Amino acid sequence: MASDRVKHGANERAMRLGITTPRPRFRFTAKPGHQQGAIAVELAIIIPLLMLFFVGAFDYARLTQWAMVVANASRAGAQYGAQSQSKAADVAGINARVQAEAQEIGGVDPVTAASTSLFCRCAETRLTNCNQACNSAGGRSYFVEVTATKLFVPSIPYPGLPASVQLSTGTEFRIR
Repeated sequence: MASDRVKHGANERAMRLGITTPRPRFRFTAKPGHQQGAIAVELAIIIPLLMLFFVGAFDYARLTQWAMVVANASRAGAQYGAQSQSKAADVAGINARVQAEAQEIGGVDPVTAASTSLFCRCAETRLTNCNQACNSAGGRSYFVEVTATKLFVPSIPYPGLPASVQLSTGTEFRIR
């Protein structure tokens, strides 16, 4: 009650002195029909941002899928080449396996002799030439390495991001 008297007393004194509190010129309540215009403006701002978000999520999912397919294609080619040394040297056969595995993304760049290699290891050391002497007790092991590549281009160009991404995966297997 005392606080009410203080408030009322202060207002009465202000009114006697001619001091009034300023009143807002405009009302902050929307008139009927004005909310539709505000909603249209909000939608005009939000819809392009949502579309960019969804297309970006779609492109990221597609990039991830393509990367997995390229990795699987590389693995399939290396598995084919790991069956024997003659199959490791069969670049056409390795390429056929790689392309068959990558059909769902339109194939990958053709596997060439440059992207397929046959090499040897002694223990953990990679030899530059398979005719080199091997000093380890385990002996020499032969390996095949296959690298598959595919160029990924996003659906739309994104500012600040590259226009394309080169997907590349190398897989190596020991030859039986």
